[in-house]
Formats: sequence, structure tokens, C-alpha cells
Amino acid sequence: AEIEDGRTCQGDMALLQKAVSNIIGNAVAHSPSQAEISVTLAGNILQVRNSGVSIDSANLEKIFEPFYRVDRNTGGSGLGLYIVKTILERHGFSFRMNSTDDEVCFTAIF
Repeated sequence: AEIEDGRTCQGDMALLQKAVSNIIGNAVAHSPSQAEISVTLAGNILQVRNSGVSIDSANLEKIFEPFYRVDRNTGGSGLGLYIVKTILERHGFSFRMNSTDDEVCFTAIF
């Protein structure tokens, strides 16, 4: 993890912790063994990247919808990223999920 010293933001600490925890938890749960997961906070940008996976564009468009799951075999309710979306929108933060052939990257700007 690369966390820039002195970074702060205003908001509901418990909700923001829940959002970040969900993002990191998803990265861990949906990465193959030996994958690399990185968390970077620089300026007002938080990025969580996980390697060895990808999400096609059709799924990326729906990933923040309630009860939507890319892989139905991994368990979960499909609410984690919807909760993230709700929390970040409540705080006025923008966010996105991008994917390449071998990496998924979540970015939040606050």
C-alpha cells in the first residue's frame, strides 16, 4: 500500500471505512492466488488494483447495481459494490471501475 501522509477528507468515518473495506475485500475475493493487490492514496485519488483478473465491458456497466454479481459461484449477495456506490455518492465523491486484460482498477476521487 502506498498511502500519502497527511491525507484527510470529511465524511462519515464508519461509512467510508465500510466502502474502502468492501472494495479491498472484493479485490481479494475475486483475485486468483498469487495475484498482486495494490492500494494507493495520493492527493485526492484512491486506487485499488488487482492483477490476474478482468471484467468485460458488459459487466462493468452493471457492476454497481444492487444484487448484480459477475460470477455467481463466488458467493456474496451482490450488494457490496452497490453499498460502495451509495456511500460514495452520499459523500459527493466520484468513482469508476476499469478493467484491462489482466487488471481491474477501482478509482475514487474525493
